[in-house]
Amino acid sequence: MGKILWIDTETTGVDPKVNSMVQLAALVEIDGRIKEKINLLFQPLPGRQIHPKAIEVNGRDEKELVGFPPARISILALKARLKKYINPYDKTDKFVAAGYNVDFDTGFLRETWFASGGRFGPGSWIFNVSIDVRTRVAERVAKECLRLPNYKLTTVCENFGVDLACAHDAMSDIEATRELYYKL
Repeated sequence: MGKILWIDTETTGVDPKVNSMVQLAALVEIDGRIKEKINLLFQPLPGRQIHPKAIEVNGRDEKELVGFPPARISILALKARLKKYINPYDKTDKFVAAGYNVDFDTGFLRETWFASGGRFGPGSWIFNVSIDVRTRVAERVAKECLRLPNYKLTTVCENFGVDLACAHDAMSDIEATRELYYKL
């Protein structure tokens, strides 16, 4: 099965060039087994906008965000953890990123990585192909002619009988996403 890095982020808005990632949760999966759970917090990048509705959705407030570690520190912690499983100098030894609307998450990861002075970007650790569980859901819904009111993770998990313990907490979301993927 190979190496999969399940990722989910919580952010201060929807544009990685304007807003910031404030939480990254990841599950390191190798050959179908979870090897490690990673849950990192990020202080918003300097000069980035914080939309009150966005942080309200993930249960944060601006005062709390200021106390999070600077992005540079959290990115260094992420690289140290990933290095246990990946040789960043080997072009064939990388993770496949996976998640629910995973391009959103990888976009914020990439922006945060480079904005915090990372010399070698996430491409040293993650292939530029991904597994998007939202696409798998759409295929299943179309195949079975299901009707869903929306494609939010909470709605989809409820429909397919997957427990989502705490929506909009990155770790809870990614654990449910992985379970949903295997259930589909």
